[in-house]
Amino acid sequence: MLPRFSAVRRQVFDPKRSSFRRSLLSLAWIDAPALSTASIVADFNNDRYALPPYGAELVPDPTADDPAKWSLNDAGTSVTEGVVRLNNAAQFTLITPTNPGINLVGGRLYEIRYTIKNWVAGSVRFQFTGGDATLSGTTRAGNGTYIEYRVAIGAQGFRLQPSTVATLDIDDISVREVVLDPVGRTYGVELVANGAFTSDTAGWTNASGGTTTFTFDSGAGLLTSDGSNSARARQGLATTVGKIYELRYTATHPSGSQGGSALSLGTTVGGAEVASSQIVSGSDNRLIFTATATTTHLQFARGGTGSTRFDDVSVREITAWGTYPKRTATFEEVFALAAASTSARSYVDATGAPRTDLAANQRRFTWVNGKRQLRLEDARTNLLLHSNSLDSTGNWPRISLLSPAGMQAVDGLWPLIYSTTSAGPRVISQQITKTAIATQYTLSFTARAGDRPNLYATIDDNGVTNRAFAQFNLSGTGTVMASGLGAGTFTGVSATITRIGTTDRYRCSITATTGPETVVRGMIGPATGVTATSTTPNSSPVSGNAGDVALWVGRVNLEAAAFASDWIPTANSAVTRAIETCRFSPLVEAILQREAATVTSRQTIMGSTGVTRRIIGGLGSTFIHLSAQGSLGAFNGAASLASPSGKASPDIPFGAAYAFDAAGRSMCSPDGTIVSDASGAGNRTQVFLARDAASAAGTFGDGFYDAVLIAPERLPNATLQTLAVAA
Repeated sequence: MLPRFSAVRRQVFDPKRSSFRRSLLSLAWIDAPALSTASIVADFNNDRYALPPYGAELVPDPTADDPAKWSLNDAGTSVTEGVVRLNNAAQFTLITPTNPGINLVGGRLYEIRYTIKNWVAGSVRFQFTGGDATLSGTTRAGNGTYIEYRVAIGAQGFRLQPSTVATLDIDDISVREVVLDPVGRTYGVELVANGAFTSDTAGWTNASGGTTTFTFDSGAGLLTSDGSNSARARQGLATTVGKIYELRYTATHPSGSQGGSALSLGTTVGGAEVASSQIVSGSDNRLIFTATATTTHLQFARGGTGSTRFDDVSVREITAWGTYPKRTATFEEVFALAAASTSARSYVDATGAPRTDLAANQRRFTWVNGKRQLRLEDARTNLLLHSNSLDSTGNWPRISLLSPAGMQAVDGLWPLIYSTTSAGPRVISQQITKTAIATQYTLSFTARAGDRPNLYATIDDNGVTNRAFAQFNLSGTGTVMASGLGAGTFTGVSATITRIGTTDRYRCSITATTGPETVVRGMIGPATGVTATSTTPNSSPVSGNAGDVALWVGRVNLEAAAFASDWIPTANSAVTRAIETCRFSPLVEAILQREAATVTSRQTIMGSTGVTRRIIGGLGSTFIHLSAQGSLGAFNGAASLASPSGKASPDIPFGAAYAFDAAGRSMCSPDGTIVSDASGAGNRTQVFLARDAASAAGTFGDGFYDAVLIAPERLPNATLQTLAVAA
């Protein structure tokens, strides 16, 4: 028996305590509008996180101290010694908390937690009982603490049940609501007449066809259909164009399935121009919509064989949105990060210094852009050897670094020194055998100016004809001065430069598609002039005094890839950095698996046009992706939702917001463009940041992530426009 639950209740179960609010809001956070419109916050810039709070403990005796608070229907079960003991308990024995019993509210999300101890044999699961159907949890066998999240289906109770004959102890049994309702939301007057069906169906129009019926049923409306036509109940509501309204109702399906029902809101009688969905089983169903006409027509219908019972129908204007309650959390409560590599995951710390000290599965923050950001990358391989030991002349043959004697690397960068025997400094280069013919290669490195601010880099086949080059200026914010191709078989050159924070160091890269040659070489050296005017921009010596430093260079990658990744240290062989997989936690996934949610992400995505980058993805679906055409979109496994092209680009910070509910989905681009359709959100069994569940090669959302925000409702379009901004 553990005292954990009583302690947790005192600290967490009362989310409205003033001291709790002060401690949360006193922290450095993302902008206030974003904070108020989200119940889940991952603010990577400030390394702050928040999740919804929990409600009060619903199990009357969580630590199993009082047999009077448990209903047991098998002689093999007992409440003793601070546990619920199963001693060869029969299959399907009922273990029910009582005095008082647990009454779950349909549509609400609950956390279920229990511990199995002293396991000998058998298995246990929890169940939500009543409502339209029994909901069973995962079968558990073996010692451990188990946590699950489930949405109640209608008004339900709770029990534990051995799914096989069992001998084991159960302790620390907890059921708590995950509190998602906003605080401070206010409403206008009620628009629905007789939504509670007090004594009859007055106020509703019976538009049933054929032999179908709409009748009064003990304080509710009942739609019954034999499948030959639709039973319909309608009501016209006086609404104001542009105002936001909330529809609420309760429903069950005494016979037949939910799939045979339909709910619609339209600008015409029986129409669905505003929203449509199935009539969802539950006692806390909600749908938020924006009125587009002075009369909005509400309809409940049953077309499939069976019956649908609905009640407590309410439509009111939302006059103040309110804020979502939150509790402080950790990164690990919001995400599960899997990253097998250690030193291969380099980063830049807050001072601008390079670091390679991460442990496996440790989150990787980098300050390369002058602020803390979460860095996530696909698997990559640095093909160069001794990628930061540039004094290794066996691997870097064209080198003149250690003249005069004693010149060594400073801050991980090596000096390119003017020669004592020639008019200018030599360059550094390394050649490797290609891993793929006629593919893209990217050379990237860190550099800073010595007595020259200009630098050039090339990718070639160890010659001067098949070559791509770029020239960089290492001052100010950094400039790509020129890039181009030789007369050979290389194509598609591009180049980038990024200043590392506020330091005098820069990360440079050049990418090109190589030809049929079997080798590829990367070369770096000081440039002669302001612009590159030939395929060999270092063909003329750079004048300088012998022993002076022209440039400082280090941390070099050569990858068979379309864009640069962070430096991967190597020694005697190439090194592959494993993929970094960032999956949302079970609690966050459970919130996203509900009927409605809004997801906002702010980031800079690396890469090039021509490939779709997954930013937030599910199982065969994406919430937010950046397409090859520069449009933001979502894919639910069957249908795409896409903004006009050119709304976002790689290497440029942007924000995007995606919202969905039973009526459809919406996407907001950084410029405020909204696109919507009536399709569903797609499979949300697993949800990831920077990828989808399939993690197809080349589709990873490599990038620098600033924030992720999640609301438990489909937020209005106007709110999406305030959220879809760069950090």
